[in-house]
Amino acid sequence: MNRALLILLLISAVSAQQTVRPNVATDKTAFRRALKYERSNQTDEAVKIYRELLEVNPKNSRAYSQLKSLFRRLKKYEDLELLIQTRLKTYPQDIQSMAELGEVYLLMGDESAAVDHWEQIIAENQSSKTGYRVVLQEYIRHGMENRMDKLVSEGREAFGEADLFSLELAGFYSRKQNFSEATNEFLTYLQFNPKQFKSVSRQLLRMSDDAESHEEIEAELSSRLESGNSSIKMLYADFLFKIGRHSDAVQQHRDMGTSSESDLNRWLTLAGNLRKEVELSLASDAYITVLHSLPHDVSQRLTLRQRKIMGEALYGLAMTSELQIAPKENVRSLAEYFPDNQFFRNPFVSRSSIVTESLQETFALYDSILTTLPATTFSPQAHFRLGEIKYRITRDFDGALTSFRAAETGTDNRALNLAAASRLADVLIAKGDPESALNILNDKIASLPDRQQNDLKVKRCYVLLLSGAIDSAEYNLTELVNDLAVKDDAFNDVLELKGFVDEHFSRTNEEGKEAFRYYISAELLLRQAKKTEAQALFRQAAEQYPDVPIAHECLFRAAEIDQQLERYEGAITAFSELSTGDWGDRASTRIAEIYDLELADSENALTWYLTVLNEYENSLLAEPVRYRIRELTKEKEPN
Repeated sequence: MNRALLILLLISAVSAQQTVRPNVATDKTAFRRALKYERSNQTDEAVKIYRELLEVNPKNSRAYSQLKSLFRRLKKYEDLELLIQTRLKTYPQDIQSMAELGEVYLLMGDESAAVDHWEQIIAENQSSKTGYRVVLQEYIRHGMENRMDKLVSEGREAFGEADLFSLELAGFYSRKQNFSEATNEFLTYLQFNPKQFKSVSRQLLRMSDDAESHEEIEAELSSRLESGNSSIKMLYADFLFKIGRHSDAVQQHRDMGTSSESDLNRWLTLAGNLRKEVELSLASDAYITVLHSLPHDVSQRLTLRQRKIMGEALYGLAMTSELQIAPKENVRSLAEYFPDNQFFRNPFVSRSSIVTESLQETFALYDSILTTLPATTFSPQAHFRLGEIKYRITRDFDGALTSFRAAETGTDNRALNLAAASRLADVLIAKGDPESALNILNDKIASLPDRQQNDLKVKRCYVLLLSGAIDSAEYNLTELVNDLAVKDDAFNDVLELKGFVDEHFSRTNEEGKEAFRYYISAELLLRQAKKTEAQALFRQAAEQYPDVPIAHECLFRAAEIDQQLERYEGAITAFSELSTGDWGDRASTRIAEIYDLELADSENALTWYLTVLNEYENSLLAEPVRYRIRELTKEKEPN
């Protein structure tokens, strides 16, 4: 009997325990179950589990944080108050929880009690910035601006730090769109924390995304300039640059000077940013400022860093000078002669699109530096870019040879070395010395592994053809077509050129061959920047051999030269001779483009564009021409 009673009592005890609550101390999924209840809006079940978890372990931070968030969301402020008070019994020094308790009073509608509680926190933590910070966060969160300002003032006086909580205030005022106060606080922080310049600059410039902020930001920055603080000057310059006042930004940099290597690095950064913004004249001036600020006297030795700065400035100036010609060169015809084929690409740039005085100043500076300092001062990349300008823009072929040779011999970079060797051949062709061009290419090819030879072999075909060695060029083209992979960048160019030579030389009669030799001689003159002489030879070939296929090519090339020389009436007349037959679509398109892009005569432009569509409906140019007609028609529509 006693034994049966004992068993019954044990069963009852176990059942009672299971009825009260699960053993959450050993139930690893209890927290996840509570989250699941919460997400399915079974909040009572979730609260029950969170509470059980805290009963078992009052230090369970996950359960505490989740329950606190849930009570707040459900607006159960009395439960929230009790929860935080219980937490403070476990962690009596938890200032964050103390501040949150004051917030509960505020949420319950008792602002006076909340403020009293927060002020008590400050009173009990006079030597702790943390106490001030957590209370400030509450004031900021609830927009209690007057109390916020009072607390910050007291904190700054108590700790003797004029910039205390500046970032917090700046963020608050920025969100309130009080840009003047926000800027004031950012600048106060920067004044005492110059190493945090990047962080402050990033935040203030982000604030300036709002155009309405500009006037207030500038007013605050201007008022601080007299302090002489270099960080504030730099921030002002960055601000001016950000809002597009690039000239004013440059002036600020001038006011900051160029006396140290740090200053010169700042100018290099400015110049690079100006170049990215396509403020090319200002960018050139900035690079020149750097170069003028470095010693040019051979007796004054440059430091390693100064040499690097000079190299970067020379390279940047060369790239900027090239970019100054880009707008003109970016306008491409729909009817280009062998579009994108490197063999027919004009390497030269129209000098009418250049700011001549700027280029002259640039080269005078380069020459003064290059003649007084060791060649090792300059990077091979800078020499290469300088060579490009001298070759393509100013036609200073001797100077270009010097620069490309310096680039070739001064670099370990294979791609740059090969590019420089290729350009040396181009310049020698331009100087009328194809034999030396071939020697350079042959020597370089012989020094390279087979897999690295193809680009220079392509250039050798180009030189052989221009030099008049047409049979050798044809043989090398045939070999290249067999050797190059279809995916090779040069494959299509080589195949296209081989077909061109086959059609106009290999498979024609003696009269055709002679006309082709005239054509090649004229192409050589173009590579020597002798447009007038080339045009005369193209016309002579067309007149002497009017019945050979290359005659149409010669007429087209002659008309192109008129267009390049801005002799538009002559170009229209010349293209008109080709406006019927195989070249009619291309010639008509060129005439339309002259009226359209050069003479701004949309009526005549549309007439010639429509000629292409009506008479050459199967032309590859039909679709781009149709698109241009739609653009022109839309432009003519009244707004």
